[in-house]
Amino acid sequence: MKKILLSLLFVGVLFAGEYEDTVAMIKSGKVTEGLSKMEQLAANGDKNAQYSIGAIYLYGNFGIKQDYQKAQEWLLKAANQGHTAAQVNLGLLYSNIEGSKRDYEKALMWYKKAAQKGSARAKYNIGSMYEQGLGVKKDYKEALKWYKEAAKDGDVYAKYNIAVLYDEGKGVKQDYKEAFKWYKSAAEEGFVDAQYNLGVMYKEGHGVEKNDTEAYNWWYQAANQGNVYAQYNLGVMYATGNGVKKDKIKAYKWLLNAAKQGMSEAQDGLDLLCKESPWACK
Repeated sequence: MKKILLSLLFVGVLFAGEYEDTVAMIKSGKVTEGLSKMEQLAANGDKNAQYSIGAIYLYGNFGIKQDYQKAQEWLLKAANQGHTAAQVNLGLLYSNIEGSKRDYEKALMWYKKAAQKGSARAKYNIGSMYEQGLGVKKDYKEALKWYKEAAKDGDVYAKYNIAVLYDEGKGVKQDYKEAFKWYKSAAEEGFVDAQYNLGVMYKEGHGVEKNDTEAYNWWYQAANQGNVYAQYNLGVMYATGNGVKKDKIKAYKWLLNAAKQGMSEAQDGLDLLCKESPWACK
């Protein structure tokens, strides 16, 4: 089962080197004192301090209660001074934070400002907005354009979404070879859904010659990262001897892992396996 990742992504709290002492103070438990010093710098117009405070309120880090109004206030100050990460986080605040008022037009504006400065995450998020039709007309071609820009900068999520668009023929002519290339690129970086889908490509012979061994290898990597579909497929492979040597005990292990995640097909397979080979289920 192939699936696309469309959630807008967070840019975490990043502190410039000059704030290391203040950050150390906060991490050591002196949160109130450290935040007070940071706010003094921010009030004097330091955009890095403004961003840092906004990000803390946005994510609720260091035990600080989340406060989207304060986060917006400080991120806006930093963003207006050209702070790229603040612009990305402000876009996130406007577009994807539950409990805050969504404004996709403003989100897109800030993402584009950050993208102009080379932010891969901003480019990815713009692509996501076009793909989902958030505040703009759904446009797969435009989404693909932005994903490719993000992928050039190394964004693995963008690589995965490019693969899915080629795989499903959305905004572009279906091209399994191109999909395979992008899945492989993301999978080699450890992206679990890409690993699973790459296994599917090898199993079905889409964009590459059929190869059960390669399908197994990629599903095994994905399964060890918790991918329920990969776990189920490994269980079926071991139960039937399809692509691997039949091993009912290993089949039980993987089907059980998938069933524990609530997959009904895995539970059905587990029930059948244990009925036919009860010794494997002990």
